Amino acid sequence: MPHQTPKPDPKAEHAKPDPSQFTLTNIWRYPVKSMQGESLESTPITSSGIPGDRGWAVVETQTGKTASATRYRQLLNCKATYRNDPSTLALGATSPEVLIGFENGDTLSSQDPKLKERLSDLLGIECTLKPCPTPTHFIDDSPLNLLTRASLRQMQSFSPTSILDPRRFRPNFLFEDSQNHTGFIEFDWSGMNLKLGSATLSSIYPCVRCIMTTHPQMELPQDSNIMKTMIRESNKNLSIYASVETEGHTKLGDMLGL
Repeated sequence: MPHQTPKPDPKAEHAKPDPSQFTLTNIWRYPVKSMQGESLESTPITSSGIPGDRGWAVVETQTGKTASATRYRQLLNCKATYRNDPSTLALGATSPEVLIGFENGDTLSSQDPKLKERLSDLLGIECTLKPCPTPTHFIDDSPLNLLTRASLRQMQSFSPTSILDPRRFRPNFLFEDSQNHTGFIEFDWSGMNLKLGSATLSSIYPCVRCIMTTHPQMELPQDSNIMKTMIRESNKNLSIYASVETEGHTKLGDMLGL
């Protein structure tokens, strides 16, 4: 999605706790763009984000374009995991072997010649799985995405029948605070520098969302009301993007800092 820095809707009233009240509760890496990711307990944070994040993508053979779940929602029912830790790779090396789990329980390696046919059958087009040389990734915008439970609670208050699972929004980092605040709190962090573990994050701004958040995935149903709610209440924004000012390392339980 093109770079945008929209102003959040002022109608969405929210408290403004300090970022240092928030603890890192979940870390996700997405080995293949638009597929389900893998949960981590800790990770290096490099200038290009989490090593191996969006290190692979499904690419249309005819056009050379990256296949996204915005159009090919079937990708959201595939789960991708690395066989080995990608954080040890040298710069310029291609992303390491990835395992693709399909909805019927089958698992195929990126090294399996049958994978191309399987993905082509799944999407209904000729396509292939393509690695990206490190440190670049198949990302849409900034290398990191941060989300708070406070924002999910705010969304839930606006759309009480929706299942506001964080998987719909594909963050790298999910944060919670001890007071269980409600509100689009991370929007207030725009323009700040934040400490996470030994890393410093910068260039923070709201993430503009698309219809992909409404698609069914795994056990989550189709829900067009999610997008309608974001359009109405937050100018289509949820969570924030961030770049890396200083490389470092973070783990579950780390507190945000200024």
